[in-house]
Amino acid sequence: MAAVRAEVALQSAQAMNHPSEMGLSQAFLIQSVLGLGKPEQAIAQFDALCKQIDRLMLSCHARTAIEQAARQMQQN
Repeated sequence: MAAVRAEVALQSAQAMNHPSEMGLSQAFLIQSVLGLGKPEQAIAQFDALCKQIDRLMLSCHARTAIEQAARQMQQN
């Protein structure tokens, strides 16, 4: 359920072209996918995130969420 909500949030953020919201939604999607036990899918999402977003354009909150998702991926 959380992954579905994160995907909807990501689509909305992309439609409105809000980099920080896109970063937050991707981070939440990565965390949700990890929670479902799908690390390969989480890595693919993270790779897509890194290609789509300039981290310098993100809010501090979005950067923190992305860093937290990256740490969670390393633990899995």
